[in-house]
Amino acid sequence: MKRLVTFGEAMIRLTTPVGVPLEATSWFAAPVGGAELNVAIAARRQGMEATWVSTLPASPLGNLIARHAAANGVATVLRRPEEGRVGLYFLEQSVPPRPSRIVYDRADTSFALWPDPAADWKELLDEDTCLVVSGITAALGAAPREATESAIDAARAVGATVALDVNYRSSLWSVEEAFGWIRSVLDRADILSASPQDLARLGLDAPEEEIHRAAVEHFGLQVAVGSTKRGVGRNVRFRLYAATSEETATAEMEAEVLDPVGAGDAMFGTFLATFERQSLDETVRLAAGAMVTAYGLFGDALVADPWDAQQHGGVKR
Repeated sequence: MKRLVTFGEAMIRLTTPVGVPLEATSWFAAPVGGAELNVAIAARRQGMEATWVSTLPASPLGNLIARHAAANGVATVLRRPEEGRVGLYFLEQSVPPRPSRIVYDRADTSFALWPDPAADWKELLDEDTCLVVSGITAALGAAPREATESAIDAARAVGATVALDVNYRSSLWSVEEAFGWIRSVLDRADILSASPQDLARLGLDAPEEEIHRAAVEHFGLQVAVGSTKRGVGRNVRFRLYAATSEETATAEMEAEVLDPVGAGDAMFGTFLATFERQSLDETVRLAAGAMVTAYGLFGDALVADPWDAQQHGGVKR
């Protein structure tokens, strides 16, 4: 695959200073967020052409998001209605043992109301394209869910690769709803991003280090990738797993977390951009480096070149 096309909503994240509750803050930092746009930005960091398909209102906040995509080298195909709004979410940054908190304000956004793309999918996809969709988009309602399924079907019809990111959010829908939908489209996916816990919820029973290989075999995937994270507060240890039908690779690393939001997107975008032109070990190394880099950057997107994991002994075979 030579090009990534991602489909989903972007929002603006309003973030409190560390240790200041939402109810007490007098100011917010306001980075742009959105899983599918984040994936596209990470892929561009690896030199892959990337296009983000979405809906943004014709408003100053919509323009802010469009400029963010362009500034990071991502092409856009945007529906720009006069009606609707940009979604917001609020991040209260706390210090352990007090947990951080996220509050969503995304009702009646332009994307939720008009998710269908501004161009025909046949014009956007071909056999050299990878379509990236996530469970977040499907969780936004019936119309976004139907639009996601239409995109998947269009990709299959032209021979494009389909990459599915589970990206389960308990605040958007239940485990039963989310994984019921994932199961309904999984037979049309080629690449899956899912944690070991996600795969267990999909009915797989295997040790953590083997469950991605089990997913490839059980669901007929080309490749499966996902991570685990352990630790308290800002010091974490994570493992990144990837498997095809023929091989597996693992990276285990420690990181100090400045901002955890978007690290999984950075990993997945980097993985997709390098998977077909590098060995699996090399791909996992680069994806782990992107994840560590994202942990150390403020904001949702990978706005710096990824750190090289192998230089610091982070890859285990």
